[in-house]
Amino acid sequence: MDIKTGTEVTEAMIEAGKPDAVILAIGAGISTCPAEGINASVVCDAWQILDGTVQPKEPVVVIGGGLVGMETADFLREKGVKDITIVEMLPSSPVLALAAHGFMLHKRLRAAGIKLMFGTRVKKIEENAVVVEAKGEEKRLEPVSQVIVAIGVTPRTALKDMLAKKGIRHFVVGDAAAPRRIIEATTEGAKAAWEI
Repeated sequence: MDIKTGTEVTEAMIEAGKPDAVILAIGAGISTCPAEGINASVVCDAWQILDGTVQPKEPVVVIGGGLVGMETADFLREKGVKDITIVEMLPSSPVLALAAHGFMLHKRLRAAGIKLMFGTRVKKIEENAVVVEAKGEEKRLEPVSQVIVAIGVTPRTALKDMLAKKGIRHFVVGDAAAPRRIIEATTEGAKAAWEI
């Protein structure tokens, strides 16, 4: 078996290799927010905060109240950031408080006084403010020193579509199929290998 790392797989490479089957474990890309001003200097993504590429500032607005957003807010709380607002489009938290992890996450965020705005959409990001809309009414959140986009990831599908079109047997595993946990990804990878 020839293993190549740091190599982008192309359609031409797959055609030249004439594989019996392909396992796509290509993950997902970071989802972005369609709000006006998304490229403002105050904007970063959750992964830049979590890996230390960007240092937290406050007050901070976290766009996305799902698992990525809530865990990022919890990480900020642990780093001593106090003024945190989470903005989520859904009418209630997509992180179930009934599950053990969700229960503790909700409990820590509430205890820290983190503001949760559900049913709220980010319309515009400015250098020191975020304009949101809830129930048809606009509101300005200000001052804001940092906006963190934490709305999750989107599966990468380009190779999948090409393989399907060419009739090449393939298996899509992990976040390339749908964003989930590592246990699902490793299980799917093992099942795909057994099928081959």
